Amino acid sequence: CLSYGFVKYINESSAYLAIQSLNGKEILNKKLKVSYAKPSWDISKNSKLYITNLPEDFTQRDLIRAFRRYGEIIESRLLERTNERVGVAFIIFKNYNDALNACSLHGKYLPGCIKKLQVKFADQNRRKSHSSSEHES
Repeated sequence: CLSYGFVKYINESSAYLAIQSLNGKEILNKKLKVSYAKPSWDISKNSKLYITNLPEDFTQRDLIRAFRRYGEIIESRLLERTNERVGVAFIIFKNYNDALNACSLHGKYLPGCIKKLQVKFADQNRRKSHSSSEHES
């Protein structure tokens, strides 16, 4: 039996807190999956980014803060290996143009970074790789 529901929050920070406090918890022997609702495929098509070289102490909140100025984030996830961050993340923007604008962080340093960020489209068929020479001043 699949059980699911949708909750609309007044602001993003309340939704973020719900995700952080409830995702992965067990209720009645079932593990909860709590995340932002994903839009239909047409809206978010080709808007998933793959980001590497993030600082090891980078949090989910840091990730959202660094990228939200480029557009509405539908989903974001920092990859971890046994509770150890690996400096890699995925972000899905509401639309392709927002994701494309976020690619402007490619080759830049965020506070705490020891390497330049690598920001690329995650979809293999539409992957946009930007050479560092395009972004260096």
